[in-house]
Amino acid sequence: MWFSLRSFSNNLVKWDKRLKKFKVFNDSLLIKKWDQESEVMITKQGNIWVQTFGNGIYRFDPVKEKIAEIYRNELPPFYIPAAVQGISALNDSVIAVASFAKGFFLFNMHQKT
Repeated sequence: MWFSLRSFSNNLVKWDKRLKKFKVFNDSLLIKKWDQESEVMITKQGNIWVQTFGNGIYRFDPVKEKIAEIYRNELPPFYIPAAVQGISALNDSVIAVASFAKGFFLFNMHQKT
């Protein structure tokens, strides 16, 4: 099970059922603000996508247990704003991304556009 903690550190967390332990990922790009929430979305293909308020969205590799891709306005050509409020899978290839001040965006996970 994957989720984000709404705490001072706002970390990405994995519950390992086999080990009966939590694993906290401190490098998860989630803004260290206790008043902001982040979403974790898992696609049918097993990809983990995380919405942040300040660092755009990113794909977390559950096998390597590290960030695999980052999408935010500072890293063209992906003009997804840094302040994202939510993400939702529309189908097997498209994510809808709701931004704080710039509307919403459709992101194709396969084409990276």
